[in-house]
Amino acid sequence: MRFDEDLGSRYAELFLATREFIMGCIGDGVSEKQSKCITSYFSPLGGICYIKTEPNGVRIGWFRGAHMKDKYALLGGKGKMLRGHTIKTLGAKEREALTYYIEESISALIGNNLKKGKKQ
Repeated sequence: MRFDEDLGSRYAELFLATREFIMGCIGDGVSEKQSKCITSYFSPLGGICYIKTEPNGVRIGWFRGAHMKDKYALLGGKGKMLRGHTIKTLGAKEREALTYYIEESISALIGNNLKKGKKQ
């Protein structure tokens, strides 16, 4: 599993702190899925993001990043949906940005579910 590889990384401490922060921000009903490539996080409404360690930090991929307002100008990528960024620390600026991107993700999920007629 990728999770075990991440725990053996030089960024293991940052990975665990980021994991804890993301899970706390998502709140009640958060779930984690560990796969061979990434560790993903879900609210009861749907997928939020994934994290994994890289040689230069912790990569966070936002499942609906392409449709978010990028208030912090951190997101990169060219996929239809996914955008991501890498962090090297989890200071106040990074926590503020992560909170924002999680809130944007949840808002997008609420809007998507309302369009589909699902209950919140």
